[in-house]
Amino acid sequence: MSSSIRAERVTKRYEGTLVLNELSLDVRPGEIVSLIGPSGCGKSTLLRLLSGLETEHDGRLLIDNGEVTGPSRAAGLMFQEPRLLPWLSVRDNVRFGLPKGSANAGLVDELLNQVQLEHAAAQLPRQLSGGMAQRTALARSLAAQPQVLLLDEPFSAVDALTRMRLQELLLDIWQRTKLTMLLVTHDLDEALYLSDRVVVMSSRPATIREIVTVKLPRPRDRRDAELLRLRAHLMESLHVVHATESVNVPTGTPFGV
Repeated sequence: MSSSIRAERVTKRYEGTLVLNELSLDVRPGEIVSLIGPSGCGKSTLLRLLSGLETEHDGRLLIDNGEVTGPSRAAGLMFQEPRLLPWLSVRDNVRFGLPKGSANAGLVDELLNQVQLEHAAAQLPRQLSGGMAQRTALARSLAAQPQVLLLDEPFSAVDALTRMRLQELLLDIWQRTKLTMLLVTHDLDEALYLSDRVVVMSSRPATIREIVTVKLPRPRDRRDAELLRLRAHLMESLHVVHATESVNVPTGTPFGV
């Protein structure tokens, strides 16, 4: 069953530097929500707080109405790098994500099948491509059967085509599980293609500048004119272009430039 995520007036400081400033956000059960904003504004910090890896903050963080006080299996976290254990096989890396004492080999095999790695179960990380390594990391994140999945730029280190395949894989898993997902990304196309809503964060100290709803049904066409319009709007919101420039996006431009 999907769970909600709630941040209530969360403030975070590092050595006196204000990073998050009374930030509040609600993610509904089963939603995919993306966080975008300037580098260093605090997007990854928010994920670390929700995962319990960071605990010093003001305000409240809740997953399905349970307050986050430290690391727990309620939140799965997938990093930018795979962070696989090099001496373990793909299967054993995924098994590593199971709750302590669990011997649920059936779940491991199911996850390997979901990420299309059943043929590579015995391989070591050094034998994997970048995309295969990220698929292994995704399966490991899901092995604990978390209530929500937090993704910190999980596809930024792979090439463009592999990235699109991984996006489709993530959507396929979401379609089957309806798992609540909160994604940090710098890729506006990725945010709009995957998400129900896109949260635009300000520069540090971060607050929420705007929340953009993507009303298009899935599956989406990356070339859809509405996605192109929203992309131009987000670029303007992030001050990448001026308003007079953003209106001149041709509707036939291939999406994903």
